Amino acid sequence: MPLITARFFSLLFAALALAPAFAHLLELPNKIGLSRDDYLTVQQIYRGWSLLGFVVFGALLSTLVLTIMVRRKSREFALTLVALLASRELR
Repeated sequence: MPLITARFFSLLFAALALAPAFAHLLELPNKIGLSRDDYLTVQQIYRGWSLLGFVVFGALLSTLVLTIMVRRKSREFALTLVALLASRELR
């Protein structure tokens, strides 16, 4: 049961950490046609998004815990280690 919980939180935090990037991707078509001044005005909506840093930390920490938990299972360990190393790129 603890392994299932660790997997759940690792997946949850990783998905939440990717959500802001996906939001930027969805907004791009609407922002491309804006003038410089309008673009800078629209960018003000991102104030406070830095608070989502705890989600990135949670993704790293939960994936690290999961990696430690599966260290005796070689295939799972290798895949989880790759996920941990890839999640470092989120920061």
